[in-house]
Amino acid sequence: MRHIPIKAQDALAKVQQTDSPVLFIDVRDPVEIMFVGFTDAVHANIPFMLVDRTRWNADKGLVVEPHKRHAQPNGWRNSGLPWSARMNPAKIHRIDQK
Repeated sequence: MRHIPIKAQDALAKVQQTDSPVLFIDVRDPVEIMFVGFTDAVHANIPFMLVDRTRWNADKGLVVEPHKRHAQPNGWRNSGLPWSARMNPAKIHRIDQK
């Protein structure tokens, strides 16, 4: 899989364009979204990887993450784009519903 970086402002502009629709998928684990925030501009949340909540690190008092991610200075929230601390239940990946 090839990673193509795109600035947050450019992603929102592509989602809002009407001449060539773009599907915007948030691939973060819902646990990460709870801490970082969510934008309703996404069409759906389909996690690429889920945190294994059974991997508890007692020394650190947290669940071991599969990878480390760092906040981007030009990320969604830091760019002043629409976001919320609340998740949209119709768009978020949930294991309690089928």
